Amino acid sequence: MFVKNALVGVASVALIAGGAVGAQPDPSIPQVHPDVARIVLTLRTMGDRLLLSLHLATMGVLAPTQLDQRLYAGQLLNYLVGPGADGFDARLGPEERFTGLLPEARSLTEFIAKADVPPEVRDRLSSVAKRVLLLLAMARDDARQALRARRLDIGADHLLRAFAYLHAALGRDTDPVHLGGVLALLRILPPVPPTDRSP
Repeated sequence: MFVKNALVGVASVALIAGGAVGAQPDPSIPQVHPDVARIVLTLRTMGDRLLLSLHLATMGVLAPTQLDQRLYAGQLLNYLVGPGADGFDARLGPEERFTGLLPEARSLTEFIAKADVPPEVRDRLSSVAKRVLLLLAMARDDARQALRARRLDIGADHLLRAFAYLHAALGRDTDPVHLGGVLALLRILPPVPPTDRSP
């Protein structure tokens, strides 16, 4: 992981320096196809949101009251479905503009199907992206059930299941690709310099 981060950092510095003086890109840094770069940047964003969603699910499981639990479950549902979707509650935030994890995963799955990447890479990406989409849909269903639960322990059970689905969707960078999630996909794709994510 350190080597990967170091490569990304070196690539970023080189690109900034090259752009500042108007020089040609450094031939020692492999150029990444725009389709691959888009997939990588989308996966990074999803990874960040999955970490936040895992935190919300955890807080919901540990919540001392049903009111607290419903707050966390509602926030989790917001991050999963996104603004304008069924179940989204604008009162619970977040305030920044964002795309829900489910719409983002759907768009990514559709984009991968037509992306300009080698067929064997596309098959691996597509398989995991569809799996992530399914896991996110199951997490959404359990977040909804937690919101409707009339007992704290039942709500906690649903949020614990949502946590498990979210954890599987994120995966680990050491997972085999066919079993992995977002982090496994990032491992098999080339490093892409970070970009400014501000709207």
